[in-house]
Amino acid sequence: MRRDMNLIRRLLLTIESKNQVIEKFIEDSDDIDGVKGGDLLFHIALLIDAGFINGKIMDTLSGGSVVTISRLTYKGCDFLDSIRDDSIWEKIKVNLKEKWPEIAVEGVAQIFKFL
Repeated sequence: MRRDMNLIRRLLLTIESKNQVIEKFIEDSDDIDGVKGGDLLFHIALLIDAGFINGKIMDTLSGGSVVTISRLTYKGCDFLDSIRDDSIWEKIKVNLKEKWPEIAVEGVAQIFKFL
């Protein structure tokens, strides 16, 4: 599965806007706002691994997963602040696609600081 930076951004914006603990049962086959459940779980796990959100994913006996997200971290807030503006985000996407297609999330945050 490939990382989708648009989905990363959408998730961070959604988590910030909720301003409360999010708990949701997700199955791989689910379709949530046009995103497959398995893709959503993968990207939430990436955000947890990167230290951008506090949360956990617990597999259930029924085959799905319960996702609990408590909040954005300081690092997550910084990253979101750097990609929040739509016009800056569009510029960054063009640069990422053309010049740095395999850059890590942390590298993206560094690039945003210079735009």
